[in-house]
Amino acid sequence: MQIERLKDIIQSANMNFLFGSGLSRPYLSTLGEIETWLTDLNTRPGLNDVERDTLRCSIINEYLQGVILPNLQEKINDDLKGYYDETIDNYASFLHNIGILLLQRRMNLCHKTANLFTTNIDMLIEAAVRKTKLEFNDGFAGRKPAIFDEGNFSKMQSKVSMHLQKFHEIPTVNYIKLHGSINWKYDEAIVADDDLDTVKKVMDAFVSIPFLLNVRSEKQKIAKEKGGQSPLSPSDIMSHLISELKKHLKDNEIDHSLYLSALKAYSEIIMVNPTKSKFRETVMDLPFYELMRLFSNELEKPNTILFVGGFSFADEHLSKITLRAANNNPTLLIVVFAYQQADKVLIEKNLNIEEGCQNGNICVLCPEEYKECYSQMNDMKIDNIDSLKHFDLASIDKFVFQPIVSSVS
Repeated sequence: MQIERLKDIIQSANMNFLFGSGLSRPYLSTLGEIETWLTDLNTRPGLNDVERDTLRCSIINEYLQGVILPNLQEKINDDLKGYYDETIDNYASFLHNIGILLLQRRMNLCHKTANLFTTNIDMLIEAAVRKTKLEFNDGFAGRKPAIFDEGNFSKMQSKVSMHLQKFHEIPTVNYIKLHGSINWKYDEAIVADDDLDTVKKVMDAFVSIPFLLNVRSEKQKIAKEKGGQSPLSPSDIMSHLISELKKHLKDNEIDHSLYLSALKAYSEIIMVNPTKSKFRETVMDLPFYELMRLFSNELEKPNTILFVGGFSFADEHLSKITLRAANNNPTLLIVVFAYQQADKVLIEKNLNIEEGCQNGNICVLCPEEYKECYSQMNDMKIDNIDSLKHFDLASIDKFVFQPIVSSVS
């Protein structure tokens, strides 16, 4: 996949992005095995309600600490501040470059709008966009509390020239959070929770629990015991957690009501739970299905490009939608940036590209292949291309989109 081709496609295609949790590293943790653990827990036999809820809270607490808690500004400690600033700057630079590409594109061919889909529930992009002049549409409209309506994503922003009385379309990014967000709450409709009051209540509820297994420490403990002789499966780790919990419960009583209260508070965050049966377990499932349908519909449009980063397609629902769109729409091009070669192999497996992709329109790029493509180019220079080691957000922006911006500006 040569950069000249990407440049030409961007000028005349409907532009879409799909971002996963990998692009928020190193500040936020990725989902890792949390989804698998919670799914396993739901069907694991031999557990009573107290044991199951204690384990569920312990696993969810790992998710809260790694993904949700760092969004509270007062919780950003000095050790993490550098990572936070770096991640925000990376997102801001990327958004700035997308704004330029939209501004420079040929008006008569495509609207100056890009769709940024994400499975992330954090607030990093919302923080980053404040550092740019980009028009940003997150689906909310109205005065406080702003109300969410997916129909807002079909609106275009424009301004009128004072002298010529002509309308000019304003470059806009639609930010579509497929799995909900920590700043969403339900009050007869989905409304903006700007102060993150719901999240704060959840954190308070979990802090009040006197005993939780430290999932990360227990995982390290079992790995050390096995001496690295064989890789740990999620099932191995779950079995170890159950064993440790049963040891604790032999000599200790716990107040089940505290765990139930914490789980109830957690359920009030309007987001898709990280389990394999995620949509069946979400009370507010209709908005999420509508957003998934929006994602699917955008990929069905003629002359569409989808850039994917930080996402392995382990999400079976999204992988099926994406592959189906690629097969139904031969004019769709999907470019997936794999963090490294091993991730490329995993992504191609999750998407079943070898057997399932009928049109050959899904391209999974790892850094090594990208550098090889660059070596064959004659008319575009990319500074320090040899330093490209991984396709994280900073590298995708620096080595892919910044050169394209320079060539069209």
